[in-house]
Amino acid sequence: MQEYFNELLTTGELNKIISLLKKEPDLLRHLPAMIQDKDTPLGAKIGIGAIFEEFQGSKAIQALIPSLTELLNSEQANIRNDACYYLGLTESTEAIEPIKTLANDDAQEVRESVRDALDIINQSNSLI
Repeated sequence: MQEYFNELLTTGELNKIISLLKKEPDLLRHLPAMIQDKDTPLGAKIGIGAIFEEFQGSKAIQALIPSLTELLNSEQANIRNDACYYLGLTESTEAIEPIKTLANDDAQEVRESVRDALDIINQSNSLI
């Protein structure tokens, strides 16, 4: 399925994937693995971001909190950065503590994603 998603995302078929995922939201489970895969093309990674934004706050994206949380431990700052931002897009208070673990990350862009992610959750829940 990841190869199929890569192909569609790199050929501009984002809407086709979104339609498929709306019918079968369980397929979203493939996205975290694609985020950390070195062979995932940049165009596909950009498409993954668009998918997360499309499903922002949905139960389907919230189901990915455990796998996204695992990505926060990546040695690669870009993966930690993406995972942090996507955890914010879950709009779930469950994601707050994992996100906060990166508050003092060595990478500035990751620390900025922490603030952005917490802002998203705060705005959607009027908490924090």
